[in-house]
Amino acid sequence: MLELESKKLAYQHPDLKQLESKKEAAYFLHRQVSLPWIQRAALEGRQAGFVAVLIQWKSVLTKRQTVSLSADFLDQFGISRGVKLRSLKLLEKAGLIQLSKASGKSLKITLLPYPNKKNSIDP
Repeated sequence: MLELESKKLAYQHPDLKQLESKKEAAYFLHRQVSLPWIQRAALEGRQAGFVAVLIQWKSVLTKRQTVSLSADFLDQFGISRGVKLRSLKLLEKAGLIQLSKASGKSLKITLLPYPNKKNSIDP
């Protein structure tokens, strides 16, 4: 039988470096959803935080910065109209979203970047 010398090579798989860099990423759930935005929304309370995550999810799904949340959609998550409106007002006051309503149309929610000039100082 032939004996072979074993040698250790300094080899790093290229995918391992890619995994390390993903740990340092500043996004949450998706590359379009920033963790600081979600953290700021969570400061407004559980319900507002959950509504914020749904807004972000719908934005990623539709690939648009402006979305609407229908009553049927929110019913699937047990969110009433009142909770929706209170949460949206809190998120707007925090400078995370902008609300607009056209006559006879549903409320349009536009995502704003965080931090920005309006919301750069936390309460």
